[in-house]
Amino acid sequence: AGTPENSGCATVVMTADDLTITPSQPIQIIKVFDANWNFVFQCSGNCPNPVFIDNLTEQIYHIKVDEYDANWNFVCKVRLDLFPGGAANLRNKEILKNIKIAIHPNPTLGIFTIDTQELPSTTGLVRIYNAMGQVIQERKVEDFSRQNSLEFDLRSQSSGLYYVVVHLPSGKIFTERVIVDGH
Repeated sequence: AGTPENSGCATVVMTADDLTITPSQPIQIIKVFDANWNFVFQCSGNCPNPVFIDNLTEQIYHIKVDEYDANWNFVCKVRLDLFPGGAANLRNKEILKNIKIAIHPNPTLGIFTIDTQELPSTTGLVRIYNAMGQVIQERKVEDFSRQNSLEFDLRSQSSGLYYVVVHLPSGKIFTERVIVDGH
């Protein structure tokens, strides 16, 4: 059975320094915030199609998109935390939901393990970002299927929220939050 045309939600693509949001419905409320939750862009109702934002800096961007049909009936929503250089096609979001990065313990005193068993047999890059979007640690992985887990140590970092981001060669990105409460 095919998927109805109107079941997709907005597509979000972020490159090294710009962001494109392509709505799938006639009416949207789009909000883009920087790492400190300051507005970078917002529109309500008849937003541009596509929305294009450039000159992004190296930090986390929080993206919220609510989509409505022509009569303002709610259709779907998108909630993403993205870093420049990442990309997410939200039409494939259901597929990505099946892969979850398990982090334990979380919250942690500083040392935590990422379970990599669910990740595909491929090379990749694991980056740990602080809440300002700065890379704190980075590790290249030759083949995720050859190891069950990766251990990271953030005891030298201050307590707070960190993002574990797994980058795959296909452009797919998996993000999970970890809370360090070591002080």
